[in-house]
Amino acid sequence: MIAYFGYGSLVNRDTRPPLEEAFTARLSGWERHWAHRVSDDGANRHCTSLSARPASDPTTVIDGVVVLIEESELPALDQRESGYSRRSVPISAFKLEVTLPVKEVAIYQSLPENFAAANKDFPILQSYIDCVMGGYECLFDETGLTEFMRTTNGWSGHTLNDRAQPQYPRAVSLSGEQIARFDLLLKQYR
Repeated sequence: MIAYFGYGSLVNRDTRPPLEEAFTARLSGWERHWAHRVSDDGANRHCTSLSARPASDPTTVIDGVVVLIEESELPALDQRESGYSRRSVPISAFKLEVTLPVKEVAIYQSLPENFAAANKDFPILQSYIDCVMGGYECLFDETGLTEFMRTTNGWSGHTLNDRAQPQYPRAVSLSGEQIARFDLLLKQYR
């Protein structure tokens, strides 16, 4: 078994294979940014996703999930995380409520050439934001969702509201109540 850290859409249970086990975790010394530019020319899609990188302040923390997978599943995960570099972080950098049978956890960090703020040509997709926010609300409740918002950099980047026709390949359905709540919270950070 190996482990990886999900700090964005991978927090949402609906974006991972059904048999993967995930455990809530807090990673110290890293920060999260809306600053991973990706292109899917086959789908004519260009957008900005989340990335994590070491923080200058070692007390900085981000919440997410540590997921256990079979080593044979790593190539598929690497393919999903295109444009990122897979790095190993010691398990001791994570606060977990369980003991896991690993010494290191993989984390995906944007390659330098892909790390840039969202703009009109590479917007943050609202369908991606909704997926991430839905995952944090479900797993960490409203307090955890607010903490996700507070500890994520780059909210002022250009956003494309694609809710009517989601461009994000793992878009999720939200209730009208969730949409209203998420939009209200987003106004505080944009």
